[in-house]
Amino acid sequence: MLGSEYYAKHPVVPIEQTVADINLELVGRTDDTEGSQVGTASITGFRLFQHRGDSPGDRPAGRDQGLQERNSDRFLGASDNYALAELGVSAHSLCVAFLYPDYQKVSDHWEKIDFGNMAKVERMVALGVLRVANDVQPPRWNDSNPKAVRFVHAA
Repeated sequence: MLGSEYYAKHPVVPIEQTVADINLELVGRTDDTEGSQVGTASITGFRLFQHRGDSPGDRPAGRDQGLQERNSDRFLGASDNYALAELGVSAHSLCVAFLYPDYQKVSDHWEKIDFGNMAKVERMVALGVLRVANDVQPPRWNDSNPKAVRFVHAA
């Protein structure tokens, strides 16, 4: 997370002009410790945002690729998106499996990647990003969610 913290302090694009942040992690593995995650997209903080069906990873984009959306707010502060979220930028992290049996271990090999599922997730992200890029209104924090208050004020 050092890189994202550095970027938040030294952005290439001014933070005021940054519309959204989508951080992709762990999109290749589907063997989550909670069971198979084939056909899912796990998104941190989606209940913290106002959704109009156009945010990266939002349900309509997922449905277009045959994916179910799974929420995990508990990981919101444990990913690279958080540095920009603290500055008020609408920021998500998206993954398939948050934790799998050999997460960050020597036995975590590329052969365990589910390339077909990963392709669906990447297409969903591309569609979501395209919708955000084409929308005149940028995504914003959900000001009716008490957990989002600090991000709403930062925005």
